[in-house]
Amino acid sequence: MRKALVCKDTTSLTIGSILFLCMVFLWSADGHCESARGVTDDTIKVGAVIAMTGPGAGTLFPYQEAFKNYFRYVNEQGGIHGRKVKLIVEDDRFTIPASIAAYKKLLYKDSVLAI
Repeated sequence: MRKALVCKDTTSLTIGSILFLCMVFLWSADGHCESARGVTDDTIKVGAVIAMTGPGAGTLFPYQEAFKNYFRYVNEQGGIHGRKVKLIVEDDRFTIPASIAAYKKLLYKDSVLAI
C-alpha cells in the first residue's frame, strides 16, 4: 500500500511558494509594458456603434448626443491624464450586418481603446 507524500517541512514549502509567485509576477510584468491600443501621448480613441438611420434612429439619437456632450465636457476639463478623448461614432442602420461591420471597423481600422 502506498503512503501519501506529506511535506513536513513548512519552511521549504513557504519559500518554494514565494519563489513561484515571484517568478509568475516577474514573468507576467512584461505584458503590461506595451502601449494600449487607441492611446497616444495626446489622444484616447473611443468608439460607439449607434443607429443614426433606420427604424431605431429616433429613439437612439439622444445616446449619440449624450456621448458627444460627455466627452466634450471631459476634454474641456483637461481630458484624461492630459489626453483628449476622440469619439468615433459608427452608424449601424439598426441592422445586424452593419453592426458587425461597424464593430470590426472600430476595432481593426480605427484601433479604438473601448467601444
